[in-house]
Amino acid sequence: MKQTEKLDVILKRLYEFKFDGNRYDIKEIFAKLGCDVTRDEGFALAKRLENEGLIKMIATKEAVFGSITSYGAEYCEVDSYTYAGSAVITNNYEIKIENSPGANIVNQSTNVTINTQVNDIASILTKILTIIDKDDSVDLDKKGVINECAKEIQNNLDVGLVPKFGLKNLLGLVGDISSVSSLALALGQMI
Repeated sequence: MKQTEKLDVILKRLYEFKFDGNRYDIKEIFAKLGCDVTRDEGFALAKRLENEGLIKMIATKEAVFGSITSYGAEYCEVDSYTYAGSAVITNNYEIKIENSPGANIVNQSTNVTINTQVNDIASILTKILTIIDKDDSVDLDKKGVINECAKEIQNNLDVGLVPKFGLKNLLGLVGDISSVSSLALALGQMI
């Protein structure tokens, strides 16, 4: 393992426990990865990080302990020793937007997903299909058209898209079926 990679390993591990008030043994960090680092090498790596203000360290005769600083946490979020300009850690964010057609409002961002109630819509769709399948008052031809429309909607939902027109068509098809009226109303409120 290259020295730059070792520096990033220390920072990443200490970042995971940022600001918990504890210090962590540098040798143990590498031991958990199956990598053997001597106390002297751990001291040299930690001292470099401390000199750069990224960690605080305490050394004993047996071990070297470190904890990340606020500046070190910030460094991890934007840079690394191994790949300059790439973060040591990757934060993933989820933004939940009610009643959205799936538009990505986070411009030029990475590791950002937007939850647009796709799961809720899929759940209601499944319930509607189950009820209609058991409802003898709906003729077979209409059930076939509803199932075909539902498949198209589900294909869009599977890729994270909310097909407003498909859902409106489905609502038109099931609007006069009393057994699913409350579900149709709930679905209509989501689009």
